[in-house]
Amino acid sequence: MGEFLAIIAAFLFAVSNIFANQGMIKSDYSRYEGLFVSVVVNNILNLAILPFYILFMSVPSYNFHGIMAYIIAGFLTSFLGRYLLFECIERIKASRATVLKITAPVFTVILGVTVLNENLSPFELLGIAVVLIGVLVVSQDTQRFMNKNKSSEQNDNNKEKVKLNSVNYSKAKIGIILGILAGLSLGSGNVFRKLGTDFYGSPFLGVVIGSAVSLITLVIFSFLSKK
Repeated sequence: MGEFLAIIAAFLFAVSNIFANQGMIKSDYSRYEGLFVSVVVNNILNLAILPFYILFMSVPSYNFHGIMAYIIAGFLTSFLGRYLLFECIERIKASRATVLKITAPVFTVILGVTVLNENLSPFELLGIAVVLIGVLVVSQDTQRFMNKNKSSEQNDNNKEKVKLNSVNYSKAKIGIILGILAGLSLGSGNVFRKLGTDFYGSPFLGVVIGSAVSLITLVIFSFLSKK
C-alpha cells in the first residue's frame, strides 16, 4: 500500500510541476507569485479539512520533539524545497526539473541510513542508480547545448544570438544546480517528517503544520526581499 501511495504522490507532484510551468508561461506572474498562490491554496485546503479531522479522528497528545520535527520539515519541503523547485522550473522547464527533483529520495535514503540507522536494501541501491542516471542524462543534454553554443560563436555575424544562447545556457546550468538543491532540501525534509511521525504521529497534522510554517516563512521572506 505504501508503494502505491508513493506512486500516486509522485504522479501528483509531476502534474503540479506541469501546471506551475504553464502558469509561468501563459501569465505575467513570476515564480514568486506562483509559489505564494500554491502555498496559500495548500493552507486553505488544510484548514477546510482540519475541523473534520479533529472531530472524527483521534488527535495525539502534544509532543515537543514531534512538533519541532514537523516545523523543520515544513521549512525544508513546503518552503525551501518548493522555492528552489519553482526557480528550477522557470529556468529549465517542468520535465527537466521533475527529473532533478527525484534526487530527493536519494538524499532521503542516504540520510535515513546515516541519521536514522535504517538498512539499505539492494532495491534501494538500484533506485539510487536509476535516479543518478536520470540526472546524468539531463546534465549531458545541457552539455550538448553548450557545445552548440560554442559552434555558433564561430559565426561573427550572429553576435546577438550568441549572447542570447550564452544567457540561456547559464540559466540552464543554474537550473540544474537549483534542481539538485531542491532534491536535497526535499529529501532532508522527508527525514524530519519521519521523525515527526515517530514522535507525534498524525501525518495530516504534520502537513498542516508544515504548510503553515511555509506560509509564514514565505510572507517574511517576501517582506524582507520586497518581492
